[in-house]
Amino acid sequence: MSATLDLADPALAGDATGYAATLNFATYLGVPWLPHHVLALHAGGGASGGNAGGRGPYFVGGFLDLPLVNVVQNQLLQGGVQLRGYPTFAEIGHYYGLFNAEYRFPIVNLDRGLSTLPLFLDRITGAAFVDYGSAFDDPNSANFKTGVGAELWFDVTLGYRIGFTFRLGYAKGLASGGMDKPYFVAAVPF
Repeated sequence: MSATLDLADPALAGDATGYAATLNFATYLGVPWLPHHVLALHAGGGASGGNAGGRGPYFVGGFLDLPLVNVVQNQLLQGGVQLRGYPTFAEIGHYYGLFNAEYRFPIVNLDRGLSTLPLFLDRITGAAFVDYGSAFDDPNSANFKTGVGAELWFDVTLGYRIGFTFRLGYAKGLASGGMDKPYFVAAVPF
């Protein structure tokens, strides 16, 4: 569970007055008849206000498309809380709500590399998911969207110490603005 509160005010050396608060909760439920299988659940939301202007500090949508070389070179890991199957900024607003459910399961533990190259494939896991959420300014007109899909996770160690989880996935947005989206990203799990 995590909670954040950001405050802005001229008394705090800010240019505007406002706040942004978020609350996130994640839990993992083991599947009793299958070892190492888990149902991962996340729920999060946020609210903001003030006179800063703009379209709102919150957005929901899919992963950013980043070049693999930049990801590895700069260790650009994306967050694991997304509304997959939609453009990155599918919904923007002063409030948001997002729910993610993933069924995660092991495929193979390898712990192997090629000769003496500093590249190791530790394990491959799979995940099937459902995402549901929106960002909005008026709760009465919120446009909640659903995305579904599946991923293969490749846990890799580079240079003997830098760990990455690469996700090869396919997401389908089921609401308006949704799309069929294959992707390959480096992202942390929630």
